[in-house]
Amino acid sequence: MELSYLERKFQVKDKTIVVKTKELLRRAKLSCHAFAADQRAITVSCFDLAAAQKNMRLDRELIVRLSGLKSENRYQLKLDMISAVLGIKKVLGLRDLCSKFRCQSFQNEAEDALKTFRKRFISNLPRQKRAYADFSNAVYPAAALYLLARRRKVKINR
Repeated sequence: MELSYLERKFQVKDKTIVVKTKELLRRAKLSCHAFAADQRAITVSCFDLAAAQKNMRLDRELIVRLSGLKSENRYQLKLDMISAVLGIKKVLGLRDLCSKFRCQSFQNEAEDALKTFRKRFISNLPRQKRAYADFSNAVYPAAALYLLARRRKVKINR
């Protein structure tokens, strides 16, 4: 599948996404030759990964259809496999979690709770360890969202 076709189909104006897609495709071909059978799905997956790195959301239905895979689950498995081979890790933020669990109204309040937790946690640490406090793990926003939903008595599937 041609990248120019994907570029037109998704109306991408940013040329860096196409450049990044080409780089991801090159790395995927070097990493594993077993992907040769699903070249179309790999191209679409690399395009999706490149767009995600530039914080651009693409139409998921259209992506799955263009990949040639039969279902969204298969596409997600292929995307996860390619991400693992390329060493791309998706960091889930609070916004992603709120949209995933359909509770966008909690986002601002959960951000405030997370900021408060960070301040309290860092203030209780000794001065030598404060510089090494790491909140990049997705557990912290997930816990903030879960506790907020629990306080509001909204059921969230764990």
